Parts: sequence; C-alpha cells; structure tokens
Amino acid sequence: METIFRINGIAVSQHQFSIFIFIAGIIAVISAMGLIIKQMLFLYNTKRTEGHIYGYKNSDGMYQTLYIYKDAIEKEIKGESSIISSSQIGNVGDKIIVAYKKGNSSNSIILSFKEYFVLPCLMGIFGVILLVVHFLLR
Repeated sequence: METIFRINGIAVSQHQFSIFIFIAGIIAVISAMGLIIKQMLFLYNTKRTEGHIYGYKNSDGMYQTLYIYKDAIEKEIKGESSIISSSQIGNVGDKIIVAYKKGNSSNSIILSFKEYFVLPCLMGIFGVILLVVHFLLR
C-alpha cells in the first residue's frame, strides 16, 4: 500500500509528492543557472571603478549599503546595494569596487560575492536538496 500524505486536507500519494518535489527542484536549479548566466552577462558588459561607502539605510536591524562612485566622465553617482543584510559590509569611507553598465552608469552593483552570487547559490543548493529528497522518496 502506498503512503499517503495529507496537505491542507488533500490526500497526496508519495508518488505525487515525489513528482512535485522533482519539478520544484528542477525549476530551482534552472532558475539558479539562469541567474548566474544573467549575472555573468551583466559583468561582461560593465565597467569597473572604485567607489566608497557613504552610509547605510537601517531598517529594523537590517542594513542596505549606500555607496558613491564616479563614472567614465567623472560624474558622481550614488547607488544602493541590492542586498539587505543584518551586518554591514564595511565602514563609512571604505573603498569598494563598483561595476556599472556601459552607457547606463546609474545601473550599478558592488562587486562582492555576497552581492552577486548568494541568491543563485542558495537557489541552486535548495534545488539540489529537493532533487535528493525526490530520489530518496522513490
């Protein structure tokens, strides 16, 4: 007899659950690969320059880095980190490397592993875990 799970009152067989986990794992792994490709293409089409941290936005103990840099025509541009975390990446005044899109210097990021690859790595690891669970349920 096949094992049955109850999810919100709906009876689901182990086979159906395993297929759902497999599909979710594949979607997570493909999404992670897509994000990494997107990030690499962004890096390929960027210029790099030095900037510095000029402050932090603090919201309920979570910090978003505020930075400033000069583009190729020496125009000063302010940016905000795309990652909000519980720790600061440095002190105000610390130098950082900033990558900005050629022709659109307001589209920029801080070049750091945390800023750039944490989300795709976490998504990929989550997908692999789901795939392992799928194969264990078979």
